[in-house]
Amino acid sequence: MGKTILVVDDNAHIVQVVRHFLERAGYTVHSAQDGIAGLDIVSKEQIDLIVLDVMMPTLDGYHVCERLKSEEKTASIPVLFLSAKDQPADHMRGFMAGANDYIGKPFSSAELLDKVTEILERKRE
Repeated sequence: MGKTILVVDDNAHIVQVVRHFLERAGYTVHSAQDGIAGLDIVSKEQIDLIVLDVMMPTLDGYHVCERLKSEEKTASIPVLFLSAKDQPADHMRGFMAGANDYIGKPFSSAELLDKVTEILERKRE
């Protein structure tokens, strides 16, 4: 598979669960517990997809996504929001920030892996 995914979430348990599902599916996974650390990893690593929480200290996911999309080097990296903020307005704000898709918490491993696969296949086209 050879794809690298960055998981950014301030909840260590969520990071661990998502990492487990993704690594079992054959992905390489990096993680960060806040938006600033996530942006730092993106500046140093080749990332194929970012799974991003919305509610985080210092810099929320919407602002992280907007920063990524505003930089030429990172604008093409797909973003999948994974958040407890799961109302239609939250999804809309995520898409307006530049997200490719949005999953509400709680989530299933099948839903996460389906969305990741779909986004990466679209990116390849």
